Amino acid sequence: MQKRFLGFFLMAMMLVLLLVFAACGGIDTATDTATPTPAPAAADAATPAPATTDTTDDLEPITLSIAWWGGDARHNATLEAIRLYEYLNPHITIEAFYQGFGGFYDQFVIRLAGQEEWDIIQNDTQWLHDLTLRFDSFVDLFEFGHIFDFGMFDESAMAASTIEGRLTAIPVSGNALMLIINEDLMDRYEIFVDDWTWEDILYQGRRLNAISSDYFLLNLPPNVMTDGFMQTFIKQRTGLPLILDDYTLGFNESDAEEFLTFMMYLINDGIIQSFEEAALFNFLMATNPAWLEGRIFAAPNLGSQVAALGGHDFELTIQRYPIAADAVDYGIMVRPGNLFSVSNNSPNIEEAVRFVNWMLTDFDAIVALSDQRGVPASDLARDILLDEGAISQVLIDAHNEAVAHAAAVTDGHLNANAQIRAVLLEIVESVGYRVLTPEQGAAQLISGLEAVLAQLRAGI
Repeated sequence: MQKRFLGFFLMAMMLVLLLVFAACGGIDTATDTATPTPAPAAADAATPAPATTDTTDDLEPITLSIAWWGGDARHNATLEAIRLYEYLNPHITIEAFYQGFGGFYDQFVIRLAGQEEWDIIQNDTQWLHDLTLRFDSFVDLFEFGHIFDFGMFDESAMAASTIEGRLTAIPVSGNALMLIINEDLMDRYEIFVDDWTWEDILYQGRRLNAISSDYFLLNLPPNVMTDGFMQTFIKQRTGLPLILDDYTLGFNESDAEEFLTFMMYLINDGIIQSFEEAALFNFLMATNPAWLEGRIFAAPNLGSQVAALGGHDFELTIQRYPIAADAVDYGIMVRPGNLFSVSNNSPNIEEAVRFVNWMLTDFDAIVALSDQRGVPASDLARDILLDEGAISQVLIDAHNEAVAHAAAVTDGHLNANAQIRAVLLEIVESVGYRVLTPEQGAAQLISGLEAVLAQLRAGI
């Protein structure tokens, strides 16, 4: 009995002690073993703060949509920036729509016509004038001076993004035509670029072809031949864009025949791949097996393509685009690269504007986006990427060299008209596939363009 009583007594005392400790909060019976999610790297103190980092539960959920074109590297970089912004702003979800360049414009126009465009759209300076006036669907970003610091962007890029006094897109980057060169191939065969002319292209291309017919001097699918090569070649002869703003031609049949004849030298002499082979990589030149295998010396393209064309077993360097020995104008295309527009039809215009501003001014966003849209249009972004080793001084120097040799007269909006471009591409392909001679192609090019311009004039 004594032992049993003692046992009851001890149990009672233990119960009292437990109650006392529990009341005082002295016992923690749960241990958190979860690993915390690491926070993103802190932004540089000198850069603007994120648009918002309020993670309280009382914020209304917001969904934004953004669309862009590009290659896988650009896609991945932009998606990384989006994930970071969503982390900092848990109430915001960003739906991403992305693809290659081919077909993007057509989808864009269809959505604008139905007032169903994305909240934020990667735009192009060649489209901006026409689409701004046709649809009036882009926010005037000058109204958001309380968000943007416009002074950080290059003046020329800002001017090119302003349509009739309205800033209907913010410049993301500057872009210029240049030669993006396989440096390993250059050293191996001693093909050194020194202010090349078009005659140098023929000489060096024939020399490389004589070494091996499996090697090509230039990566030139038909779309690049039309959009960059042809327009620069003719502009250096005339000093004018192909299409003038008064709906007339800035070149004649002789100019066109001269270029198409030059193009056929490139094809017939093995300086470039045949169109039958190269056309498989229209808008996909970075995926051309001959380029990937290091069998193409250079890609004439915009600086924004350097990142997409790199990342292989060979190093890249950059040189100036060819200029004719007797050029009346340097003729090199220099313009804003990618732009971002915000839709007037967005239900969350201010949040969309804040996200765009964050992408272009936040330290971590700038590092994430890197050089995937070319040389940044702001000193802030250029300095950050240089310090981080995310952009090369070579690319910036090449861009500055192009600026020093920019065409005196920039292309007007008609040069980017879809109907105009379709005629140009059709003739380039018809001659390249040997359906037409250069002489026939030149005649049909002039007549085809004049027919389209007459229709466009009638619709003014």
